[in-house]
Amino acid sequence: MTYYDTTLKVARLSGEVVSRLVITATNPAASLCDGWKLILDPQTSFSNGSGLSCMDKGTNTLALDIKSDDLKKYNRFVLTKDGRAPLGAEIPKSDAPSPAPELDNGQKVAVQQNDLGAIVTFTGKHLDKVTKALLDKAELQVVQKAAGKIVLSLPKEVTDKPRTTVVLQLLSDGNDPVLATFTVTPIPAPKGK
Repeated sequence: MTYYDTTLKVARLSGEVVSRLVITATNPAASLCDGWKLILDPQTSFSNGSGLSCMDKGTNTLALDIKSDDLKKYNRFVLTKDGRAPLGAEIPKSDAPSPAPELDNGQKVAVQQNDLGAIVTFTGKHLDKVTKALLDKAELQVVQKAAGKIVLSLPKEVTDKPRTTVVLQLLSDGNDPVLATFTVTPIPAPKGK
C-alpha cells in the first residue's frame, strides 16, 4: 500500500484589490473540497462558502479569495479538519508589481514666494505607495499621505524667489518616478494709498 506524505501546492494570483490562493494537495485522498477550514491566524479563518471555495472537486482544488492588502500580512496558512492532521503551507510572494502612483491631470499647484512653512498638495491615485519625494537630490518631508492625496513640506530655499515651474519626483518601489510640478508665485505688489 502506498503511503502519501501530504503536502500542499499553492499558487497566488495577485490582484490590485483581491487576490486568490489556489491550493491543491499532493495526496488525492486528502479531499480538500470536503470540510477543510483555512486558518491565517487565531482570529482569521475561512470555511467553505465564507471566502474559501472548491474550484474543482475532481482535483480537490480549493480557492481562497481575499483582499490583497489583508493577504500581505501573512506568510503561512494552515488547513484543518476534524479527525485529520493539519496541513500547512507557505503563501507565495506576490508576483504583481506595486501599483504605480498617478497624479490627476490639470492640477494647478502654487505657493507664494517667501511662504515659510509652505506645503504643496497633489491629488491622484495610489499616492500612498510613494516612498520618497525629491526636489533635485534633496528629500522633502511628507506631511500626509493617502491613496488619493499627498502633502509635502517645502524648505524655505524653494520659495525664496518666484519660479514658473518647480519639478518634484515622487518615487515608489518598482515604478518609474512620477513628476509633480508647481509654481512659486511672486509676492503681490503693495497697493497704493
